[in-house]
Amino acid sequence: MPPTDTERDILLYLYGEGPKPDLYAPGARDAYEDLADLKDLLDERPASQPSQAALTSIFEAAEAATPALQHRPAVPPARRLRLARRVGLAAALAVCGGVGYWLAVSGGEEPAYVAQEEVLPAELPAWDAGDDLRAMHLRAAELQGGMMDWEEAVPLESIPLDEAGGEVPLQAGMEW
Repeated sequence: MPPTDTERDILLYLYGEGPKPDLYAPGARDAYEDLADLKDLLDERPASQPSQAALTSIFEAAEAATPALQHRPAVPPARRLRLARRVGLAAALAVCGGVGYWLAVSGGEEPAYVAQEEVLPAELPAWDAGDDLRAMHLRAAELQGGMMDWEEAVPLESIPLDEAGGEVPLQAGMEW
């Protein structure tokens, strides 16, 4: 019969591998005493050793079942490094040769998406004068008119508020 969880917890505690079990559970105190007595009896017995003849027969059987390993000298690291360098050089030459062949076969033609006459329209839009970035900013400010003028800004104190402190929406014809 396999041990119960309570017996397992008691055994772990007795051998110093677990926390102290709950001995107030029904039957736990009796199980603890029985297992503690059994552990003491087992600890008092002398440890048994297998006979030398049994160990010898086991080792001989294992040696007979294992095939003999052939001694093979290790490959020196320098040879492995030379091989890796040669393989890398061959791969680099193959890539360079492939790219050179592809360029020679293609004839040096430009792809269609690079040709300027196909990408750009014949005439530029009126707003695109080809100016630099500063001139474009000045032109944008000029087109926006007074929106960039902060001199006529309304002070925040002049915004009308209702009794609760919220902003009153502007109605038609109402000015600040």
